[in-house]
Amino acid sequence: MFHLRFALPVLTLVVLNVCAGIAKGAQTSILAFSDRNDLLSYPVPPDFVDDHMESRLCPRITNVTLNVAEPVSPFGISEAANPLTAHSGYDHDERVIALMTHGLGQAETSEIVKKRCTWLRTIDE
Repeated sequence: MFHLRFALPVLTLVVLNVCAGIAKGAQTSILAFSDRNDLLSYPVPPDFVDDHMESRLCPRITNVTLNVAEPVSPFGISEAANPLTAHSGYDHDERVIALMTHGLGQAETSEIVKKRCTWLRTIDE
């Protein structure tokens, strides 16, 4: 599935050709969660799929940025969040769990996601 340490197989860099016409449900969805306050997380770049994933999986990466750690303003001057909580709090966040179990943009999308999340969709051209 991933080709991080080995030579790239011939079937990389052809995701668009292989996956054209494949139903959305047959694609491999990857959700990459990150919190702006998490010093160790980052969005997955678009070329990661072409460079390091097997094309026949028809991978789709969705980067999700949200505040897992609650920001606090200890002196009323500016807000900051605990970076450790931001890094390790994903499994306790209701929105993360709802996105992983019910998805997005479909009838089964959880109410908490509909109420507490705002989405910005970007399209690579």
